[in-house]
Order: sequence, then C-alpha cells, then structure tokens
Amino acid sequence: MKEETLTTPTKKSVLTKSQKQIITRMRPRKKYRAEVRYDDECGNGHNTFAIVVEWWEQAKNNRWVWCGSGCGDSAENFDRVFPELVPLAKWHLMSSDGPMYYIANTVYHASDRDCRGHKAGEPSSFREVAYFGNSPIPVHLRSEEFAEFLRTLKKGSAVPVAVPYESTKAHEIYSDNATLKGFKATWGSCPFNHMHDAEAFCKAFNSVPMRLGRIVTERSKGKTRDLAAARASAIWPEATDEQLCLPKEQLTELLNARLPALMAEFRKDIEAFGFVF
Repeated sequence: MKEETLTTPTKKSVLTKSQKQIITRMRPRKKYRAEVRYDDECGNGHNTFAIVVEWWEQAKNNRWVWCGSGCGDSAENFDRVFPELVPLAKWHLMSSDGPMYYIANTVYHASDRDCRGHKAGEPSSFREVAYFGNSPIPVHLRSEEFAEFLRTLKKGSAVPVAVPYESTKAHEIYSDNATLKGFKATWGSCPFNHMHDAEAFCKAFNSVPMRLGRIVTERSKGKTRDLAAARASAIWPEATDEQLCLPKEQLTELLNARLPALMAEFRKDIEAFGFVF
C-alpha cells in the first residue's frame, strides 16, 4: 500500500542495529518470554519498536512444550504476566518515522471505499469493446492498449500478422496467435488467438465504420468503515467518528498535524523504558 505524504518529525532517532530487552516470567507450569526491541534489526533504514511474546507449558514429563507466540497485547495473558509492558503495547511496529503506514492505513480503514478507491455501486472494472456498423453486438478487445492503438489506425490499413510460439522445448508446439501490423505483442499478449480471427477483424475494420466503447463488467461493493482499526492504525484512541469520517485530504491533514506530538510521546516512553531513541 502506497504511503501518503507524511510530515517527518524533526527529532531524529539514532539508528541502532540491536537494542533489546528480554523479560522472562514463570507461572504455574507455564513460562513466558517477552522480547522488547527498538532498533534497525531488519535493516530497513529506521528503528522499529516491537514486543514479541512466546510461551511454553510444562508437560507431565517436565519437558517444556512451546505453545505459541503473539505480538504486542495479542499474546496470551499479556496484561497479567507483563503489566509493565501494557502501556507500551500501543507502540508495537511504531518506527522512528511514525506508525506503520500511518496515513495510508488510517485513511483506508476509516473510508467506505474499497482498495481501489471505489464506493459501493461505482464502476470498478471495464471491458474495451468495438462496434461495427449498426450492430449492437460488441466485439471484445484484449486490452486497453490495443483499443488505444485502434484509435490511431486509419481505415483500410489494418493488416493481420501471425505471431508464432517460440520455445526451446520440442514437445511445446502451439498454433500461431495474431496481432495487427504496427501493434507489437508477444505470443501470450496477442489481441487474437487465431489468424482467422485477425483476418476477419481486419476485413470488418477496413470496410465498415467502427466505434470504440467500454462496458462495465463489475461494480464495487465498497466496504464498511472500520473506525476501530483506523484508531489503532493512527494510535489515536480519542479520535471521534466525525474526525475519522472526514474526506481523505482533511483527515490526512489532521493526522500530519498530530504526528509531532505523537512522536514526542513515543520518544518519552522509549527512553523511560531504557532504550536510546
């Protein structure tokens, strides 16, 4: 997901390759291990804060059996076993640049648009077609690029061209696909699967008036606003529904405006825990 414009905090974090604390706690027949880190262990150019918890259960033969792991407060009994980490759980995957995909994730979860930006009922998928003469029957075109090529092609100049299948394996033998002269295509991206289809298309194109169009093949179902996820993505629990439902540009402006204060709070918590920011 592409990140929106983000206002970078002015106070820089010190890039650190390894900075972590390990906390182990025992409970009746159970063992918990929390790894808390703030560093560039991943090598992506910025420090990231993370809490990862693993837990084991003691079997009847006294062997420790690994039971699972969890990130942040999703771990089993996290709040009871590691109460001192509960205030830090909201910063899980927070980096020195801000929350992960701060703008993009928050705006997406708060929106009622799908991943391609369409609201419910809006056209989301199309098919390029051509109509010949007065026929209402559309001829489906393979691609938008081919439709654009046809817009530049003069009547009477359409010429079919065979495109053979090329392979170094003797057993792979397929018939020719076809394109039109001037439209470059590989065997797999040809606008026609057979030479006779290309010949028929050229005959129609060269002799009958043609118009291009688009048919809507799918309409978006949109999506339900997930304001709880938006608050979590922005680390903004006090955000109102009205704020999160603002247009994308206004919500982005609000998010950028609060980022310096959020980073200051993050830095304070990181340093209070004993890490170098």
